Amino acid sequence: MPFPDSTHYELVSVAPRSGVPSQNFQAARGISGSDFLHQHECGGRRAEATADDEMTFSETQQVSLAIVPRITAVPTIFGSGYIVQNVVRNRQKRGLLYHRILLLMSLMDLVSGIRSFIGTWPVPKGTPGSYGAIGTTQTCTAHGFFGHGSFLSSSLYNGSLAT
Repeated sequence: MPFPDSTHYELVSVAPRSGVPSQNFQAARGISGSDFLHQHECGGRRAEATADDEMTFSETQQVSLAIVPRITAVPTIFGSGYIVQNVVRNRQKRGLLYHRILLLMSLMDLVSGIRSFIGTWPVPKGTPGSYGAIGTTQTCTAHGFFGHGSFLSSSLYNGSLAT
């Protein structure tokens, strides 16, 4: 799917200041008009990457990428749900800071598991490369918001438990 404009991006190899010839850094030139930049490493040669360059998956791979997260989400949902109900039902556990942090981490894991189970359904219908997409832009935005928020929160709560 092409970008709104047909801007081409040129990648140029830049020698490092350390003088080590084996290291190459890619610097992008000609960035204009689009928020997207497809970069390709070309072994230090000049190359052009166009908006038409995108990774495509076969139909079997798309189906696998849509179904496997749903399968792995089920144990996450049950495990996190068990921890949540275990802490909520026990008055003594609710009083301890450790268990309250564990409760919040499990709630965020539960949201993340539900998000994984929902999978590609919220993606706008007709989006190429998204098997089973039946949503709208708004459902996709909400899916991303809750997914990234729950993942970040769960990671922070996990770090709190580790210290």
